Amino acid sequence: MKAIFLFFCLVVLGVAYENPAAAYCNALGFDFEISKDSVGNEIDECILPDATRLDAWKFMRGEAGEEYSYCSKMNMQTKSITRTHDGYKTQVAVCESINKKGVLEQTDMLELMRNNGDLVIKSKKKLSTEYLPVTQKTLKNYSKKSYPASLDWRNYNGKSYIGPVRSQGMCGSCYAFGAVAAAEGSYNLAYGLSDSKNIDFSEAYIAFCLGSNGPYGDGIGGSGNFDGCDGADYDYAELEALTIEGVTLEENLPYSDDPNDFLDCDYTAFETTIFKQWGRVPSNDVNGIQHVLSTYGVIDAAVYVTDDFEAYTGGIFSDSAVSCDYGAYTTTNHAIALVGWGTDETHGLYWILRNSWGSGWGEDGYMRIAAHASRVSCAATYLESFPKATSPVNPSVLTYLLN
Repeated sequence: MKAIFLFFCLVVLGVAYENPAAAYCNALGFDFEISKDSVGNEIDECILPDATRLDAWKFMRGEAGEEYSYCSKMNMQTKSITRTHDGYKTQVAVCESINKKGVLEQTDMLELMRNNGDLVIKSKKKLSTEYLPVTQKTLKNYSKKSYPASLDWRNYNGKSYIGPVRSQGMCGSCYAFGAVAAAEGSYNLAYGLSDSKNIDFSEAYIAFCLGSNGPYGDGIGGSGNFDGCDGADYDYAELEALTIEGVTLEENLPYSDDPNDFLDCDYTAFETTIFKQWGRVPSNDVNGIQHVLSTYGVIDAAVYVTDDFEAYTGGIFSDSAVSCDYGAYTTTNHAIALVGWGTDETHGLYWILRNSWGSGWGEDGYMRIAAHASRVSCAATYLESFPKATSPVNPSVLTYLLN
């Protein structure tokens, strides 16, 4: 079976999906910035030539700045359309024009851009065939155990065990955000940290110090498992790295989506928090995912992003990509985090998905997704923190916790 996985790894895409709203803004030649709201959620902003700052998602969906949209560039009118699907909604911009016969024609704006070669969002990552299962834990089957109807680490007994929504910007670093969300969730739960005390680890440390400039990137002597904005392979070596090198605090190395800001990043120069071990949940074992969510907190997973996934604005998302033909190595293209679950009369069990595309996407940065949709249950993983008494926590983290 392993040989099959190795062959498969050579022919599929890695996990490296940019923020679509950032990619759209950049494709039009406008500046893109990440700002924060009053509670720390990150907001994607596109800065227009007249210095107007727009929510980049509203801009991409045709809700604002129509005169600067791609449709306008093509001498077409921009219209924002909301579509209702089976249990969820999407919103897209369409370009309108009158053809020679006087008939109104509409084309989805992003489709038009792609057809014209003016928008490329997905980035490819050649997958490594090197496996690093040193501390990976095999999860036993929990299919016979029953779980409550819902769990949400954003609000558990009135407390939140995960921080504000983040944005990866114009960088295929989603894997670092998924790993950090799992690290923060696991650490917060293990140490009883919530709300303003939630730990805040550095995505940049994983992507650029350990990746682009460290032992896990594509440089000389690197393993090639993950590398800056170029994504990661399916081995989840970023989680393995957290059990060996660890991760530093966000305040020590704040995130930027520009890799040039980290050209000389030395991963040995930072104090880090190391995790005990990481593990995979058997593919499509929803009870196993419920077990690790309720035991270890927020988890790291992957999905296969489609146009409808990008355009999602609310409801319980579902699609036909529900099988895991190659287990954890089934084709996916974007790393996300799962922070809980709920149940619905129509769709049954669904996950609460935390994205890294800012708070303007989805339901304030989140999605409710059917348990098997978008291959979300194919490659779920988790991190386990050291017990508080034995944790190799560095002094900077202790200072952070005591403040």
